[in-house]
Amino acid sequence: MKSKEYNYIKLCYLIKYVFIAIFVIRALFFVIFLEKETSDVIIGLIIWSAIILYIFKGFNLEGSLIRRELKRRMEKLPIPKENNFSWSEKGETGVFFTDPEKGTFWFCSNQTNYDLYVYPIMEFKIYENNTTIFFEKIAGDCDLKKFKILKPKQEN
Repeated sequence: MKSKEYNYIKLCYLIKYVFIAIFVIRALFFVIFLEKETSDVIIGLIIWSAIILYIFKGFNLEGSLIRRELKRRMEKLPIPKENNFSWSEKGETGVFFTDPEKGTFWFCSNQTNYDLYVYPIMEFKIYENNTTIFFEKIAGDCDLKKFKILKPKQEN
């Protein structure tokens, strides 16, 4: 069952374009008001855009921002939480936890379009490997038939 929608979180994917837009406006300012050479400004703009895209991709800044916001939202929920997982890697971002009192799990990620889902644990078959836990629906009707969560990396 869908509990809440956090679709606004997808706006984090636009942050890198805001930075690029700032450099475009800066380039236009240089060309129009300071009469800089257009080709030099365009080359600088291309270089800065590539740097921004590389930084956001290399450091997974969008995923980190989204994970931080999801964790902040989940902490505000007035329920007991166990088995907390949050991840932002391999193009996947999300949070997962269980409510031991009601026997439910709470799940929100890019797999659900950042909608928060709550389901009884008993309705899902759970299997795992070294890095991933898979949930597959075995009973009842729901929007979410199968999904996965990434385990936190263990530090040695």
